[in-house]
Formats: sequence, structure tokens, C-alpha cells
Amino acid sequence: MDEVLYRKYRPQSFDDVYGQDHVKTVLIQSIKHQKVSHAYLFSGPRGSGKTTVARIMSRELGVSGVDVSEIDAASHRGIDDVRNLRESVSFQPTGSERKMYILDEVHMLTNEAFNALLKTLEEPPAHAFFILCTTEPHKVPQTILSRCMHLPFKKATTEQLAQFIIEYSKREGVRLHPDSATLLAAHADGAYRDALVLLEKVIGLCIKGEVSPSDIEKRVGIVGQDFADDLLKDIEQNDAKSFYNKIHAYSQEGGNVVHITSKLVERVQVKVLECMSDSVSGVDGECSAQLDTLWELLEAQKLMNQVSNPLTVLVASVMNIIRNATTASEHKDDTHIETPSEFSNNETSNVQPVQSEDSSWNHMLLLVKEKNKTAEALLKSARLVSVDDGVMVVAFSFAFHKSKVETAEICAIIEDAAQQVYGKKIALSCVLTDQTKKEVSYSPSCAPPSIDVMSPDALLSQAHEVFGGQMIE
Repeated sequence: MDEVLYRKYRPQSFDDVYGQDHVKTVLIQSIKHQKVSHAYLFSGPRGSGKTTVARIMSRELGVSGVDVSEIDAASHRGIDDVRNLRESVSFQPTGSERKMYILDEVHMLTNEAFNALLKTLEEPPAHAFFILCTTEPHKVPQTILSRCMHLPFKKATTEQLAQFIIEYSKREGVRLHPDSATLLAAHADGAYRDALVLLEKVIGLCIKGEVSPSDIEKRVGIVGQDFADDLLKDIEQNDAKSFYNKIHAYSQEGGNVVHITSKLVERVQVKVLECMSDSVSGVDGECSAQLDTLWELLEAQKLMNQVSNPLTVLVASVMNIIRNATTASEHKDDTHIETPSEFSNNETSNVQPVQSEDSSWNHMLLLVKEKNKTAEALLKSARLVSVDDGVMVVAFSFAFHKSKVETAEICAIIEDAAQQVYGKKIALSCVLTDQTKKEVSYSPSCAPPSIDVMSPDALLSQAHEVFGGQMIE
């Protein structure tokens, strides 16, 4: 029986290792100059080559046979296991000059086991070397990290993986369309081992001729970006029927619903990040809808592990998303949205609304940005209602933004910029969007509190009443 691809093509030297040039350079130079550290920490995503490089490092140091110990820390995570390791370290090598200990998934060790390992890492015997491998370096105690040379492994890019897949498909006599290699690479999520596993699935299809992306999507169960985008478009347009028809047809053809859901989560996550990066206020209406969709799909992913029919879970989740979106839309249509003119009361009926796109407003934003970028960002989330009688009225949707702008520092910056733009002294007045249809009176937000000033005679008279005494001319 043929050996599986990821074992068949496991690199045997540094030259065979794809990517990770920054790691290879450090290790090769350390061996060349005989400056090898006694303890390394290899961290990175699964399938990125951590254990493979650790084995290559052992061979390059001349360690082989029984002098190389690979320990799965996930299943040997207790203090007794580490005590056995420490006892083994104290013995001299059998057939080599050195001994190498490779601890995989080292973050799974217990706190007691880490403490027991610490002493050995602090004062290792001259013949002992350690390579700790982990996918979660943040779970490794700082005391251990400080005694290791940390070399992080990177995810492979889609382009690197696509080239990797094409090269090894040729070795196996399989013709892959370039788009097919890209599709496989995207699904491998930066892991070389996963890429070879997927390539092995394609080889198992025994397709004659060139393997197209549609062959992979239908027969391997890998979802292409276009198909995922089509499904997401149906969700955004609240088209439940179209979504159901597409997903049901795909499932009937043997497609993997779990993979589809993962792809949808990935695409929505990108949309949420783009939306929030473009929105000054953080989470606006569109971002909120995307976040709701993301949470629903994430919940669906959790449930899929507990049911026999993932399709039902996905369909129910999407129906819930569409129902909530439809309800929100109907509520929005029934809600009166006030225009800037509705901010005016009877006393300020002569105030004319000013569009925030006005060149003067944009000029003022630029002047504010030069002095304080935070102030500029806050103003961009507001609406300019009016500029009249030396008062500039600005409306905010959130009280938090309004309170920030009303601080003395930011308020002074904005008023100074307004004075430069309009050529006269301008007082800033901040208001909230009037969602309760109450009157809003425009008073300068930065004005000092009013103080009742008493005349000197009145002040003396009041003091005489309180303290008594004799009035002296």
C-alpha cells in the first residue's frame, strides 16, 4: 500500500522545507558557528513544519536513534512524566554525542510539570538539547519562554501553497488547473500538511485529464469563494428560497455543509472587519447586522457537532437571520426619522440646516485633524445642523461622542478651527439626535456656567446682615 503523501514527502533536510526561511536561517547559522541553544520553542499553526524541522535539527546535530526522544505532551502532561524525562536527561547518550528531546504540544503540560521542567532548562547537561513545539505559545509560562529561543513559524500564503500543490501534483502525475490549486490552497489555511491531504483526496478521484475547480467543489466538498459569496448575497437580500435551493442542491450532490458554513463565517468576518474599519462610530446599523449574522453562523457551527444533519442547522440559522433582518426593516420603515430642521424650536426657526458635505465643514475638519485626530474622528460621526448668530450646532447620535467633544480641550480646538473658517468667533453647541421628539434648545456647549454677579453695595448689605458689626465709611 502506498504511503500517505504527507509522510511520503516529509522533508529530510532544511533544503526540502518549504517557506520558514527566517527559521531555517537562524538554525543553519547557529549550527555553522556552533552557537546552538540548549532549548528552542517552535510555535505556529498546525501543519507548518514545527516537528519536521525539529527532527531535521536533530539529524544536523548528529543525534539519531534512541538518543532522540519525541514526547507527546498532550498525553504525557503530568509531573511524573516530566520526572521520568529529567531522569533520562541525566544519562549519557548511547550512540551519539548529544541527546535531543522534542516535546510536541508542550502547552498541554500541567503547571506542576512546567515547574519540574524549569530546573532542567535552567541548568541542562552539556549533552542535552530541547525543542518545545506548540500551537499556543501564550499558554506556555513566561519562566519557560525566557529560557528558550523562540522561533515562530508562519502560515504559508495562498500563493506559496498553490505552487507547492502544483509541484507535488506533477510528481504524482495529476494535472491540476491553476484555479484548482488556488482553491485547494485557500482551503488548506496556510498548512502544508493539510494541502497534501487535500491533494491526496483529489488523486483518489482518479479524474482523467485536467482537474477543474468544479470537480473539486462537487466531489471533494470544498467550497469556492464565488459559491460562498452567492449564498451570502441571498442572506443579505433576505432571499430564503434562493438560499435553500442552492444549499439543498449542493448537499444532494455530496457537498460538505460544514465546509460551507466555515466559508460563510470566514466571508462574514471579513465584511465585519471592513465595515468597522470604515465606521468612525464603531458599530453602525450595517455593522450590527453583519455581527448578528456572524454570531448566528458561529452558533450553527457549534450545533453541527451535536446533530446528524448539519444542513438542517444551517438552514434554520439562516432562516432566523432573515427573519430578524425582515423584522428590523419593517420596524425601521414604521419609525419616523427626523430631519435636521426638526432640531429647531420656535425661538430658532430662522436657522437653516447646513449639509455636512459643505466645503466649509470639510475645511474645518481638516484644520481640526491637524491638531487632534480624535476630535476630527468624533466630528465626522456628527451632523452639522446650522451655523447662525455665532453659534454652530452639531448633532450627535451617541451621548458618549457628544460628551467627548464637550470637553474643554476638544471644544476649544473645534471653536478655533471654526473661527478660522468662518472669519468670526463661533461658539460650539452640541445636541443629541432628537429621537424622543423633545425640543432642543441651542446653547453653547463650551460656555462657562452662569454666575449671578451682585453689586458691591448689595454684597456689603448682605454681609452686614450675616455677620453684624458696624458700617465704617
